[in-house]
Amino acid sequence: MKWKILVLVFISALALAFHIYSATSTAFNLAKVEEKKLIYIFELKTCPYCRIFNLKTLSDPAVQKILDINYRVTLIYYDENPKLFYEYGIRGTPTLWFFETSGKKPKPITYLPGFVPPDMFLKVLRYVYELPKEPFKEYLKEKDNFVGEKKLISVSEGEAEYVLKNDPEAIEAKSLKDFKSETNVYIVHSEKLAKEFLKRAYRVLLVRDEK
Repeated sequence: MKWKILVLVFISALALAFHIYSATSTAFNLAKVEEKKLIYIFELKTCPYCRIFNLKTLSDPAVQKILDINYRVTLIYYDENPKLFYEYGIRGTPTLWFFETSGKKPKPITYLPGFVPPDMFLKVLRYVYELPKEPFKEYLKEKDNFVGEKKLISVSEGEAEYVLKNDPEAIEAKSLKDFKSETNVYIVHSEKLAKEFLKRAYRVLLVRDEK
């Protein structure tokens, strides 16, 4: 019982590190606006390999940073959403599905079944985000220090409001004094200020003047 409580407490703290969304629609909508990719993590609450994946891999600082900058993540339990388990043919846990988010709905890229250690998961995250032409086996031979892609994104007022409401890492910035961390998403109304923030952060949303 103490072990289960420890795991639940750890995962709660972990969620604050790069935030795990319980609603797939929220994760997708945010990923679409912020031009990030999407990950579904399929788990069973009684799965020992899921606990190991959470404790060893998702707790790794380098993994957390790349997830925070480039992805939106949602956690799916079988007893809460069996329909998605069947839809994606989940036979074992943990299983991760990766998606593009530029369309009207998530577009599958690939999936990753089973536990993987932090070093290998970092390679997977980089490969899936960058999508190089060479096969993954060839990519593994290369050295890749990719951390994140810097993007200045034009958004509507409604999109900005949605991000501020649903992304706990989003900050409405009025000056550089509002800078907190390079992994935060900054929402600004000035193009000049947006460019200054882009020197420090990876995602800056510039609200369009729609008058």
